[in-house]
Amino acid sequence: MFRNNSKINADKNRKSKRKPLSKDSLKKMENDTTNIHVDKELKNASKTSTPLRTGGPVYTSTSQKKRYITIAGIESDTSYQEYQWPIFAEKELHDNAFDFFKENYPNATSNERKIATRVKLDTTVQPKMLRIAVRNSNIDNFPVFQNLDGIFDYDNWVSTKRNQHRMTAGGLGDFLKRVLGMGYASWTGHNDNPKDSFEDEQWEEPVILRFNGKEYKVFLIVNNDNPLTRKEGAHHCRYRYRH
Repeated sequence: MFRNNSKINADKNRKSKRKPLSKDSLKKMENDTTNIHVDKELKNASKTSTPLRTGGPVYTSTSQKKRYITIAGIESDTSYQEYQWPIFAEKELHDNAFDFFKENYPNATSNERKIATRVKLDTTVQPKMLRIAVRNSNIDNFPVFQNLDGIFDYDNWVSTKRNQHRMTAGGLGDFLKRVLGMGYASWTGHNDNPKDSFEDEQWEEPVILRFNGKEYKVFLIVNNDNPLTRKEGAHHCRYRYRH
């Protein structure tokens, strides 16, 4: 196909004959805000369905919620490959403990700010489980996880780190909700048998939280690719921080 050069030249000649605008015309255009030029990309962006961010919780769609229970979704959101998830989990748990100290015990001594980690390969269950537990001291028994239902609500994006204008170690914010889906994602993501169905089966390993003298267990329930949670507790528990 050949380009129509005569038409292009004619357009150039017409543009070259246009008279420059006077200073009064330019000033009038600057003061007139009714005809401000809007960039094409900005026009297209205004037509998207991205919600405005406000101070309240951010509601997520079903397709977004699936990112919490699939290998591809978790890898995309965290930038950690599946085999790196234990490293990611331990890092986030430590970061959450560190941020707790930074918020509640900024001037405490090292004897009052302690973090303990336990990693164990559980061979008594199938498939084998890598269990990671991180505990931190709380000598003044400050209340924590006061909105536990909101933290594990997949319909809302709730985090104590939203709208903070300071550096925190655990930048993701919704780690506890995400780690609950990692086991399910690995369990279902490596099943190559088309006859197997996970509709009637659930991931039975909970996230266990012990704080302020109580223990809670949070279980993941997946219904038609829609993640839900079931919380058990609060059971009173007695535990001692071990050095």
